[in-house]
Amino acid sequence: VDANHRRIVNFANMDVLDYELYNLFIWTGLRADFIPASWAKISLASEVALFWTAIDFDHHITNNRYFIDISYSAFYAFRQTIKAEFKIKEFFSLCPKATFLLTAESAGPPYIKENNSTKYKKQSGGSGAQIICVDLELSAKFTW
Repeated sequence: VDANHRRIVNFANMDVLDYELYNLFIWTGLRADFIPASWAKISLASEVALFWTAIDFDHHITNNRYFIDISYSAFYAFRQTIKAEFKIKEFFSLCPKATFLLTAESAGPPYIKENNSTKYKKQSGGSGAQIICVDLELSAKFTW
């Protein structure tokens, strides 16, 4: 589960929007490892999400409204990863990694709750979510 929480503040330094996003992916895929030299190991992975759901909670603070958007889909997300391990010394390795994530737009119904209500009501129309991102990492590995 990938969770993001943000609070949006306007120019008058007032809170305007409180926003939380949760993504749940169920992945399947293939990975291949290569050892081109004794000091290097490279791994390539391709994955597709069998299922993806995105749930976001919005609190519009100025008018005291709460929204939930729930979207879900199958086979709408793709992830490609390349990582390597380069042995610098006998006990030390550098490990770069790059991950590309792409999802098609997933749609679902929005729900709204007024501040004085205890229940969310389903709204007409639709809402959606889409992700395109690249994640870069660099780590070090010590072996002793």
